[in-house]
Amino acid sequence: MSSPSSNNNLQSSLLDEDVPHDFLCPITQELMVDPLMTRTGLSFDREAIMKWLAEHDHTCPLTRQPLRASDLVPNRYLERKIAMWCEENQRQKPQVRSEENRDDEVFLTFLASSRKERKPATQEGQQRRRRPVITAIFSRH
Repeated sequence: MSSPSSNNNLQSSLLDEDVPHDFLCPITQELMVDPLMTRTGLSFDREAIMKWLAEHDHTCPLTRQPLRASDLVPNRYLERKIAMWCEENQRQKPQVRSEENRDDEVFLTFLASSRKERKPATQEGQQRRRRPVITAIFSRH
Protein backbone atom coordinates (compact mmCIF):
# COMPACT_ATOMS: atom_id res chain seq x y z
CA MET A 1 0.00 0.00 0.00
CA SER A 2 1.37 3.41 -0.87
CA SER A 3 2.01 6.07 1.72
CA PRO A 4 0.37 9.51 1.46
CA SER A 5 3.66 11.10 0.38
CA SER A 6 4.27 8.54 -2.36
CA ASN A 7 0.66 9.00 -3.50
CA ASN A 8 1.27 12.80 -3.69
CA ASN A 9 4.41 12.18 -5.75
CA LEU A 10 2.42 9.92 -8.05
CA GLN A 11 -0.26 12.60 -8.41
CA SER A 12 2.20 15.40 -9.20
CA SER A 13 4.15 13.25 -11.66
CA LEU A 14 0.92 12.34 -13.43
CA LEU A 15 -0.07 15.99 -13.78
CA ASP A 16 3.18 16.65 -15.65
CA GLU A 17 2.02 14.21 -18.31
CA ASP A 18 -0.96 14.40 -20.64
CA VAL A 19 -3.52 13.02 -18.23
CA PRO A 20 -6.98 13.10 -19.82
CA HIS A 21 -8.97 15.93 -18.25
CA ASP A 22 -11.91 13.57 -17.51
CA PHE A 23 -9.63 11.53 -15.23
CA LEU A 24 -8.94 14.51 -12.95
CA CYS A 25 -11.16 15.31 -9.98
CA PRO A 26 -12.70 18.78 -10.45
CA ILE A 27 -12.12 19.52 -6.75
CA THR A 28 -8.48 18.46 -6.36
CA GLN A 29 -7.33 18.50 -10.00
CA GLU A 30 -5.66 15.15 -9.25
CA LEU A 31 -6.09 11.74 -10.87
CA MET A 32 -9.21 10.12 -9.41
CA VAL A 33 -8.61 7.00 -7.38
CA ASP A 34 -12.20 6.08 -6.54
CA PRO A 35 -14.60 8.08 -8.76
CA LEU A 36 -18.20 8.68 -7.72
CA MET A 37 -20.80 10.04 -10.13
CA THR A 38 -23.74 12.36 -9.49
CA ARG A 39 -27.17 11.88 -11.05
CA THR A 40 -26.24 14.56 -13.57
CA GLY A 41 -23.13 12.66 -14.70
CA LEU A 42 -20.42 14.67 -12.93
CA SER A 43 -17.61 12.60 -11.41
CA PHE A 44 -15.51 13.36 -8.34
CA ASP A 45 -12.96 11.40 -6.33
CA ARG A 46 -14.70 9.80 -3.33
CA GLU A 47 -12.43 11.29 -0.68
CA ALA A 48 -12.66 14.80 -2.14
CA ILE A 49 -16.44 14.88 -2.65
CA MET A 50 -17.20 13.40 0.78
CA LYS A 51 -15.02 16.03 2.40
CA TRP A 52 -16.59 18.76 0.23
CA LEU A 53 -20.14 17.71 1.14
CA ALA A 54 -19.33 17.67 4.84
CA GLU A 55 -17.77 21.16 4.69
CA HIS A 56 -20.13 22.86 2.21
CA ASP A 57 -23.64 22.01 3.41
CA HIS A 58 -24.41 19.32 0.81
CA THR A 59 -24.04 21.32 -2.40
CA CYS A 60 -22.36 20.28 -5.64
CA PRO A 61 -18.99 22.03 -6.07
CA LEU A 62 -19.64 22.69 -9.76
CA THR A 63 -23.35 23.44 -10.00
CA ARG A 64 -23.99 24.65 -6.42
CA GLN A 65 -27.20 22.61 -6.52
CA PRO A 66 -28.22 20.43 -3.55
CA LEU A 67 -26.26 17.17 -3.48
CA ARG A 68 -26.39 14.41 -0.90
CA ALA A 69 -23.99 11.52 -0.46
CA SER A 70 -26.92 9.22 -1.24
CA ASP A 71 -27.08 10.80 -4.73
CA LEU A 72 -23.59 9.47 -5.55
CA VAL A 73 -22.85 6.11 -7.16
CA PRO A 74 -19.50 4.46 -7.91
CA ASN A 75 -18.32 5.22 -11.45
CA ARG A 76 -16.78 1.82 -12.21
CA TYR A 77 -16.51 2.60 -15.93
CA LEU A 78 -14.31 5.65 -15.28
CA GLU A 79 -12.32 3.73 -12.69
CA ARG A 80 -11.55 1.03 -15.30
CA LYS A 81 -10.65 3.66 -17.94
CA ILE A 82 -8.19 5.29 -15.51
CA ALA A 83 -6.65 1.89 -14.72
CA MET A 84 -6.28 1.12 -18.44
CA TRP A 85 -4.69 4.54 -19.07
CA CYS A 86 -2.21 3.96 -16.22
CA GLU A 87 -1.30 0.56 -17.65
CA GLU A 88 -0.94 1.86 -21.21
CA ASN A 89 1.26 4.72 -20.01
CA GLN A 90 3.30 2.51 -17.69
CA ARG A 91 2.15 4.37 -14.61
CA GLN A 92 1.41 2.94 -11.21
CA LYS A 93 -2.33 2.59 -10.82
CA PRO A 94 -3.66 4.59 -7.84
CA GLN A 95 -4.47 2.39 -4.86
CA VAL A 96 -8.18 1.82 -4.32
CA ARG A 97 -9.67 0.55 -1.09
CA SER A 98 -11.36 -2.84 -1.14
CA GLU A 99 -14.81 -3.07 -2.76
CA GLU A 100 -16.40 -4.11 0.53
CA ASN A 101 -15.04 -1.10 2.45
CA ARG A 102 -16.04 1.36 -0.30
CA ASP A 103 -19.58 0.02 -0.60
CA ASP A 104 -20.00 -0.04 3.19
CA GLU A 105 -18.93 3.60 3.35
CA VAL A 106 -21.46 4.63 0.68
CA PHE A 107 -24.22 2.71 2.48
CA LEU A 108 -23.36 4.22 5.88
CA THR A 109 -23.18 7.72 4.40
CA PHE A 110 -26.55 7.17 2.69
CA LEU A 111 -28.05 5.89 5.94
CA ALA A 112 -26.73 8.86 7.92
CA SER A 113 -27.96 11.42 5.38
CA SER A 114 -31.39 9.81 5.06
CA ARG A 115 -31.84 9.80 8.84
CA LYS A 116 -31.09 13.52 9.00
CA GLU A 117 -33.61 14.29 6.27
CA ARG A 118 -36.40 12.07 7.52
CA LYS A 119 -38.87 13.54 9.99
CA PRO A 120 -39.84 11.28 12.88
CA ALA A 121 -43.07 9.45 12.09
CA THR A 122 -45.95 9.91 14.47
CA GLN A 123 -48.52 7.25 15.12
CA GLU A 124 -51.25 9.63 13.91
CA GLY A 125 -49.38 10.28 10.64
CA GLN A 126 -48.96 6.56 10.02
CA GLN A 127 -52.68 5.96 10.55
CA ARG A 128 -53.58 8.77 8.11
CA ARG A 129 -51.37 7.23 5.40
CA ARG A 130 -52.98 3.79 5.87
CA ARG A 131 -56.57 5.01 5.97
CA PRO A 132 -56.99 5.58 2.17
CA VAL A 133 -55.64 2.11 1.41
CA ILE A 134 -57.97 0.42 3.89
CA THR A 135 -60.93 2.48 2.65
CA ALA A 136 -60.15 1.57 -0.96
CA ILE A 137 -59.97 -2.13 -0.14
CA PHE A 138 -63.32 -2.27 1.66
CA SER A 139 -65.20 0.06 -0.70
CA ARG A 140 -64.72 -2.15 -3.78
CA HIS A 141 -67.83 -4.26 -3.09
